[in-house]
Amino acid sequence: QRRVREAVVSTQSTGQHSLPYTSDNMVTKYLLAAGLYGMIGTVLGPLLHLGGPMVMRAAMYTGALVSGLTVAAMTAPSEKYLQMSGPLMMGFCAVFAASIATAFLPPTGKLGGGMYMIAVYGGVVLFSALMLYQTQSIVQQCERTPIT
Repeated sequence: QRRVREAVVSTQSTGQHSLPYTSDNMVTKYLLAAGLYGMIGTVLGPLLHLGGPMVMRAAMYTGALVSGLTVAAMTAPSEKYLQMSGPLMMGFCAVFAASIATAFLPPTGKLGGGMYMIAVYGGVVLFSALMLYQTQSIVQQCERTPIT
């Protein structure tokens, strides 16, 4: 049953991404997207049921963070988030190095604990900034690509 869900999600995602953005295909793309998100919901529903209040709280916080950052990126007056590619790459390198260091340093020590904090909280900040960058990149691409 799990494999069937994975196959359906994969097929719907592939079908949605393979259709070009034309006025004839928009209804089909919306239907495929709705089916994809419905299947993702059927996968996540039991997890939320079994996880209890902690998983629900984490899902609410994640939804609020993603929604807020997406709105901020979409309503930004300029393309200032698109200029973050260099700092994002440096941040990825730092978080990656800290993640590797946590495998070799004990988390109970000062250095190991510091590397763990950089890996966890730096990763949250870094992926939040990446979401701003990617959202503004998508908005810019959609504004420049005409719908035929």
